[in-house]
Amino acid sequence: MRSIRVLFFIFMLFHLSFGLLRPTLADMNHEGDLILSGNDVFVIENTTYTETGNIIVRHNARLTMRNATLIFNVRYHEEFAIIVENNATFEVLDSNFKIGILPGEVILVEIYDEALIVVINSDLKTEAKGNLSFGNAHAYPGYRGSTIISNSKVNSVSIMFSSFGGSNISISESHLHNLTFRFEEYEGEFSDLRPGFFSYWNYRQGAYDITLEDTTVSGN
Repeated sequence: MRSIRVLFFIFMLFHLSFGLLRPTLADMNHEGDLILSGNDVFVIENTTYTETGNIIVRHNARLTMRNATLIFNVRYHEEFAIIVENNATFEVLDSNFKIGILPGEVILVEIYDEALIVVINSDLKTEAKGNLSFGNAHAYPGYRGSTIISNSKVNSVSIMFSSFGGSNISISESHLHNLTFRFEEYEGEFSDLRPGFFSYWNYRQGAYDITLEDTTVSGN
């Protein structure tokens, strides 16, 4: 519990200090891949932003959505994705996802390395299936970053556990449609997990620290 509060406090300090240095007002529409790298900072605020292409955030770059709607124009299943990797940051604050062409389709967010993910007071479930995927079997070192999801709706959270991975993921006062654990050369005890409401559940082993607090996993 204390580690969660410390992580949240560090995020707020980062957001208040660094986040105000380089604000950027996003365009209303963008075609083609949006690629942020290095020290790029891109802010989508108080607007509806339509993307026809992938969004890639890497290295030390930061993408922030604040009181905004992100519309993905996809013509078929998982045509485009949001990829956050290396030491990049993706913040979704008081915002939501929508699909422009195929209503109810998936917006896949692939997260790798030591990326920081923050989702607060946001809806990634109602009008688009926002699926957060942390690491995969073919990516080294998988996901070793930190994630805060608070007071939000998310369609799916999928976490890859591996012998070389590790992450700090805190989900509180939120609703998940699905929570999926995948394994690559890893052993852990998860027999107590069932769909339903979690007042408090924590898994801590090695470099992994996963917490569900006042959160519902519907599983249907």
